[in-house]
Amino acid sequence: MKNPGNNRLFCGERARVGMAWFLGAALCVGLLSSARAEEEEGGPDFSSEPFPEQTAGFPDRPSPMLELGEPLLAPFPLGNGVVLPTGATWRPSLQVFGDYRTAVQTFKNGAGRRTSEWANRLDIYSNLQLTGTERLIVGLRPFDNQRDFSGYEFGPSGRWVDSLNPRLQTAFFEGNFGEIFPNLDPSDSKQLDYEFSVGRQLLTLQQGMLLNGTMDMVGVTRDNLSIPGGSHLRWTSFFAWNKVQRAEGEFGDHRAKVVGIHTLADFFSTTFELDTVYLDSSTDRGSGFYSGLSATQRFGALNTTFRALTSVATDRTTPLIRNGTVLFGQVSWTPTATENLLYWNAFWGLDHFNSVARDPDQFGPAGNTGILFSEVGIGRYGAALESAVDRRVGSAMGYQMFLDGQRRQLILEIGGRAANGDRQISAGAAGLRFQQAIGQNAIWQIDGFAGGDDAGAFINGVRTEIQVKF
Repeated sequence: MKNPGNNRLFCGERARVGMAWFLGAALCVGLLSSARAEEEEGGPDFSSEPFPEQTAGFPDRPSPMLELGEPLLAPFPLGNGVVLPTGATWRPSLQVFGDYRTAVQTFKNGAGRRTSEWANRLDIYSNLQLTGTERLIVGLRPFDNQRDFSGYEFGPSGRWVDSLNPRLQTAFFEGNFGEIFPNLDPSDSKQLDYEFSVGRQLLTLQQGMLLNGTMDMVGVTRDNLSIPGGSHLRWTSFFAWNKVQRAEGEFGDHRAKVVGIHTLADFFSTTFELDTVYLDSSTDRGSGFYSGLSATQRFGALNTTFRALTSVATDRTTPLIRNGTVLFGQVSWTPTATENLLYWNAFWGLDHFNSVARDPDQFGPAGNTGILFSEVGIGRYGAALESAVDRRVGSAMGYQMFLDGQRRQLILEIGGRAANGDRQISAGAAGLRFQQAIGQNAIWQIDGFAGGDDAGAFINGVRTEIQVKF
């Protein structure tokens, strides 16, 4: 008989050893890459002759659904604007734009249950642009509540789904302190360029693996800082007080408060990201500390990213916060004389990692592994191989082809996940994704997969979707 206590000690020690090894490897990779870049002699030979703009073949700017005032991202004569008492000049303009998605899809998971549906999603935003750095964004999702999407459920129940609602999904203001109050520093020498945002907004950390949720929050950023041995340093501190979705989006914790710091640093050929987050909640729900470190670099023709993420309960473990670590790696290569991409991604979950917060319609921590591990964000069409990472190992290899001048693309992928602990089921699948641009504002997409698990279940799914961007 297994000794549960010894097993937990072994898993915890394995997680610590794996974490230490991964962090050491990532740091060594970054330092070696930086040292190699410093040793390189010479540099690019830039011409002193001006080169004309290469605009031949560029499509016209697609106009948003509604545009009042000065056009966005288009040439126009500058007006006088409105001069504020702070010294700032604002030239207000308004744009309304959005994204409509409609899909017909059927999905069968390992439990043997099939769901078939027609689902719809509409994301619509208004952008009140005041200057190049100040704006107010308001967004709605009137066709869904992040869980139920308006449309028709063919199976298993056969019913109409009505999720129409007027709730605000996004509402925030962002700006630059130095640009709003230029009279405080006319010579621009006091380093007052602190960027900030406040309101309901989406925050992602570690490409969504550590945090991928919409919260009521405030953030302050300092950018373009110098760093010894590097070229660029940016840090962002943030505090969220409401709309924190825990347990990978399954539980809304109105008591939770989140505070953290995101840091990004460029060291020649390597970019490091370090995130530290603390979540405070009631004793029965649990508080915790989270961290993530990543290194992104290029070795010759190979693009690589390595990540290490961890979650630690500071009081006691609960279903909302548990101790765990996940190691993640990405490698991609563009074959010679093509614009295509061959990639291999993998993760290793030790114990029970929890992300800080996640919206219900966002893919889980393993979603970046590939299309087989990522939910589509509309309806109940899930990931073929699930996007959870606790006590799992998983990998995907795929080939992405760009065709017809990049107006068409095809992804072919194979992948699998295996148990890294008790009561887990291993599975494998093959899948594809086809996308075709239609004009300037629409995309037609087809997804499909088929596979099975070691319990003998056949998993499969197919869907078609139209996206219209306006």
